[in-house]
Amino acid sequence: MKKLLLAFGFIGAILATSFSQGRMVSGTVTAAEDGLGLPGVTVVEKGTQNATFSDIDGNFTLPVSGDPVTLVFSFIGYRNKEVNAASNQSVNVQLDADIAGLEEVIVVGYGNQKRSKISGAVGTIDTKEITSLPVLRTEQALQGRAAGVQVTQNSGQPGSTQSIRIRGTGSLNNAEPLYVIDGIPSGGIDYLNPADIESISILKDAASAAIYGARGGNGVVLITTKTGSKGQKPQITYESYYGIQEPWKYMALLNAEEYAILMNESRSAAGLAPLEALSNPSVLGEGFDWQDEILQRAPMMNHSFSFTKGTKTSSTAVGGSYFTQDGIIGGEKGRFERYTFRINTRQDGGERFRMGQNVNFTHLNRSALAENNEFATPVGRALNMDPITTAQRPDGSYAYSEFIDSDIANPANQIALNNDFWTTNRFVGSTFAEFDILSNLKFRSTMSVDLSLGSQRIFYPSYDLGIGPNDPNRPAYEFREVNSLVLGENKWSNWQWENTVNYEKELKNGDDLQVIAGYSALNNMNSNFYGSRDSLASNDVLFAYLSNSMNNAEQAPTANGGISESSFIGQFVRVNYSLGEAWSLAGTVRRDGSSRFGKNNRYGIFPSLSAAYNMTELPWVAEKDWIDFLKLRASWGQNGNADGIGNFDYTSLIYNGLNYTFGSEQVQVNGAGPINTSNPDLKWETVEQTNIGVDADLYKGKLNIVADYFVKNTNDMLAVVPLPGVVGFLPSATNVASARNSGFEFMVNHRNQKGLVEYEVGGNISFIRNEVTDLGEGGQPISTGSVFGIGDLVAYTEIGMPIAYFYGYETAGIFQTDEEAAAYGSVIDGEFVRALPNAQAGDVIFVDQNGDGAIDADDKTMIGNPHPDFSYGFNASMNYKAFDFSLFLQGTHGNDVLNGVFRYDLNTTNLPVAALERWTGEGTSDLYPRISHSDPNQNNRISDRFVEDGSFLRIKNVQVGYTLPESLMQRLQIGKCRVYVAASNLFTFTSYSGLDPEIGTRGTLEIGIDRGFYPAARTFMAGVNVNF
Repeated sequence: MKKLLLAFGFIGAILATSFSQGRMVSGTVTAAEDGLGLPGVTVVEKGTQNATFSDIDGNFTLPVSGDPVTLVFSFIGYRNKEVNAASNQSVNVQLDADIAGLEEVIVVGYGNQKRSKISGAVGTIDTKEITSLPVLRTEQALQGRAAGVQVTQNSGQPGSTQSIRIRGTGSLNNAEPLYVIDGIPSGGIDYLNPADIESISILKDAASAAIYGARGGNGVVLITTKTGSKGQKPQITYESYYGIQEPWKYMALLNAEEYAILMNESRSAAGLAPLEALSNPSVLGEGFDWQDEILQRAPMMNHSFSFTKGTKTSSTAVGGSYFTQDGIIGGEKGRFERYTFRINTRQDGGERFRMGQNVNFTHLNRSALAENNEFATPVGRALNMDPITTAQRPDGSYAYSEFIDSDIANPANQIALNNDFWTTNRFVGSTFAEFDILSNLKFRSTMSVDLSLGSQRIFYPSYDLGIGPNDPNRPAYEFREVNSLVLGENKWSNWQWENTVNYEKELKNGDDLQVIAGYSALNNMNSNFYGSRDSLASNDVLFAYLSNSMNNAEQAPTANGGISESSFIGQFVRVNYSLGEAWSLAGTVRRDGSSRFGKNNRYGIFPSLSAAYNMTELPWVAEKDWIDFLKLRASWGQNGNADGIGNFDYTSLIYNGLNYTFGSEQVQVNGAGPINTSNPDLKWETVEQTNIGVDADLYKGKLNIVADYFVKNTNDMLAVVPLPGVVGFLPSATNVASARNSGFEFMVNHRNQKGLVEYEVGGNISFIRNEVTDLGEGGQPISTGSVFGIGDLVAYTEIGMPIAYFYGYETAGIFQTDEEAAAYGSVIDGEFVRALPNAQAGDVIFVDQNGDGAIDADDKTMIGNPHPDFSYGFNASMNYKAFDFSLFLQGTHGNDVLNGVFRYDLNTTNLPVAALERWTGEGTSDLYPRISHSDPNQNNRISDRFVEDGSFLRIKNVQVGYTLPESLMQRLQIGKCRVYVAASNLFTFTSYSGLDPEIGTRGTLEIGIDRGFYPAARTFMAGVNVNF
């Protein structure tokens, strides 16, 4: 908070600076294309905050502080212009229309293209949205900013990953996109410093991603890091921010008095006497607040720098950063640290030869807490823990609950005992050489490596919360008799070699031809080792080593490990042909091979075609002066996906842990044998996509519109189909499933200038429908996702429905009388059968879907859909003189969340305050059932009672900045300095009752299930950006 106040004070001091008044400069600003006056043009005396704007006829008058002065003229849709002027001089200025947007070069696969020539669906992220905002992770730069791209946090815990889906969930396996960093395919982007990013392009349709063939089925994210420029003077950039995180929401739970009342009521209904400690609820009061105990404020901090320079023949960029973030749960027990260092260089070796290097090193430290697990998360335990038990006794020792005897342990003790440390060192580097064979024919060879060493160290100390070891009611979660140490190490070693030939030719008739052909070879190797040991001599994590034990056979260490390797090759060719300025045509073919498949389908071919027509070449469009650019696009293509299988899923595996007993003496003999069936016909998942789109720039570039409609079919999806038990083998992966994602994407952006105010507003929205179209012979559904600790699966995947929709019982209210409960059933074979034989007044009415007179698994149906009807983002920014303001909103609508936080399988855990609205007599409630100790009607089975609307609108970021005057910076020999204050996750608007509606995935087949989700934090920050 002190740093925030200092930042505000610094801004206030700068605002107190006044500028002297000088002589006058007047004149007229006109448009070069028609000579008409331009109203609202900003005229600034360079190096000062002194400014004015032109009137309706383009005239202006500006008091200036010197003689002569330099005036800067700027207007949306036109190029900036600097003019030297003497005082009392009349200045006439013409501004040229700015068509830079159309000439903007976009990074696409294996090259660049002008935006006006792109025929596929390629989204871009404005780099100013990355550099001006305190982005913690690179994925955050994508969230809500690109149509058709849904980014969901898998946890609010520092260092946790985020899930990215481009145009929906297109696979039952890994649905994450391919990341390509500076031309290198990469397994994740957590090692990147967001401040190092120069540009982000998103290849959304099959035609754009087809050049990546079998790896582009889920879309491709292309990231280019910053490099220096030739001839650039040395420049240093320093960025820093400090923030305080805090919980943005607390759930309304029963207090101690309310808890006691409901527990007594439950026991009374079961014929049991109240527990003595709960016999007088009124004296218990509010009790202990477990949410307040584990949720806390936590700091975060970032420092980063970059250095760039260039000569006539070379350029260099160096960057580094340090980022640290404590958790709002556990503080330093949930800390994440990231150190990054980067060097990018380019050198010319003459007129025809170039070479360069990209080097990135990242060191990550993470202390992790359990998350999104109904048995072991601090969040889940805090919400379920009774409000009578306190975290600690008066003597400072951790307490245990006398009322909850299973699973729900003291979360404060859990956090204190947590010793789960992760460390990752990652080196990603590449070097390339490029040679001009001819003036229009280039050869490029690139060699890259991605080396990573990850280690994990988990120590479980022994402890006892005071229950006697001979107590038969001793809960297993309240003690550990023997300490334990687990060590793990993972090594990844990947290399890739790519060679490309690029031919570009401008033909005599004005057409352009570009051909790129290439060969790619990739090798992945992974090895791992795990060791563990119990009964260590010391119970202190600082002395927890495998060698530090009692050294006897019973405490001997255990170890296991393995190694795997796979290879991948590809050949590709892409042809781009432009017929003047009207037509842009493109075609791609790629052939890929992978060692993960058997010889029958080891290779796959992935083609694509796309075309774009510039309608501004039509006379009737060209005559509309409000239309700057209008382009229609269409594409078709195929990509692949092989991330859902292992290296040897196509063949039988030998397992050496088998044993069999022989003879009358029952001699056990160890052996080895195959454990699964083989499938030599295993092949790629194939993603076929058709896209139709339109791009429009209107009103001198002030209004930009992009719209796309797509149909994306994923065929031959890999799934494991169960086999009859008589087969005697485990099933192998099979190409049996298909799914379709179809939808509409729309993006609009408007920028304008009113006097000294420049503003920009924009938004995007995506409507995507997901449907499973095939599950192989018999179409057997896939069930996953247990909650409440009862093993009942809630996520269901079947033909004609979305992937992993919520599956359970539909309810129809509450029985108000015993007679109503007894009358609920059907006449079967002339005899009345009760559908719920154990139901009584106050119990839930479950719908008999098939009318067979019984409520059973055959009555389960769709009770919710975790996929949103649409997702959206909205951004607004404004500049006034030296001030800038930005606002970013993001949200989803129509998606459901299954609230699986509360352990309804246990009968003494705490409950939401909504339980006070329970049924207590006829007419008292038709929504919440009676409190039941034994739940004979199974009111808490998986049903639509636990499915909630997960729609939300979140103020993701709001920021106010101030750029210090240029004149002051010159005196301080600083190029530019901007200070700002910002807030992220400032407000969230949702009807979801849980701690956070933005629930991530636990695998593609488990979406939107809240099992004690670690919530996102609200953060307040102050920062500075300085250029030297």
